[in-house]
Amino acid sequence: MFGKKISKNSKNTTKPGLITENNHFYGKSCYAEVISNIFETSTKPIVLFVHGRGKHPSKTIKENLIKNIRDQYNVSVLSFTWPSWEGPSGFPDTSAMDSSDELTEIIKTLYRVKTNGAYKNPLSMLTHSMGSIVLQGIVEKELDNTLTKNIFKNIVINASASSQKNHGEWISNIDFAENIYIVSNTNDKALLCLEGKPKIVCKFLWHFDMSPRLGRIDSSNIDDTAANAHYVNFTDKLGKKHRYYINQTNSPSVFNFYNTTLNGKNFIAN
Repeated sequence: MFGKKISKNSKNTTKPGLITENNHFYGKSCYAEVISNIFETSTKPIVLFVHGRGKHPSKTIKENLIKNIRDQYNVSVLSFTWPSWEGPSGFPDTSAMDSSDELTEIIKTLYRVKTNGAYKNPLSMLTHSMGSIVLQGIVEKELDNTLTKNIFKNIVINASASSQKNHGEWISNIDFAENIYIVSNTNDKALLCLEGKPKIVCKFLWHFDMSPRLGRIDSSNIDDTAANAHYVNFTDKLGKKHRYYINQTNSPSVFNFYNTTLNGKNFIAN
């Protein structure tokens, strides 16, 4: 199995693939071997992480995304990387949708390897920001018809950059997870920038004017819902944060949510 070592100086992803905990990139021909290796060497819950917009894989390395998820929740992590950068004012939603085919292949391989090896590790998926659009593509392109039900214990849709409008239509068709959690923060600065909200000074001077994003949804602005999803709103805990899933040791309720769901357990709100 030959992977490419990546670093904080690596060029941007041009083809989807997997990044492992030892910071190596693997393409499609290696998926089965990479996934078999993680099942064979780890007894921990396994998290498939789908990153958002940005200069990945260098951003993944610079900001220790895999390491932070692994260490803070005591899980094993595989990261799905996709071409997620089109410049400071770019919104690579077409690229995200196009990458859903490759993510589907990885999900199939996870299921096949786990089933054939009779491994007990619970599987969860964590999408961040535009990572939800890759997931959305699986459903809208009807690739989900090729997936077995309840492959994942949990899918956590974090700070979603998908549109709020009609989100119930695609999320309600996800049947390859037992539980789906949509995590929101109505004050999320990055999502407010995408919506072009006034008086918001955005990094890189982004210029967007999008409809409300799913990651800012709350009980007062839900137009439609997905009956199979749990809506978790942490607005009162997060300030203007966008990356809710790590470094939440000062907010026990937020930490408890991610620790529970990413370890493949049911989350019950207090």
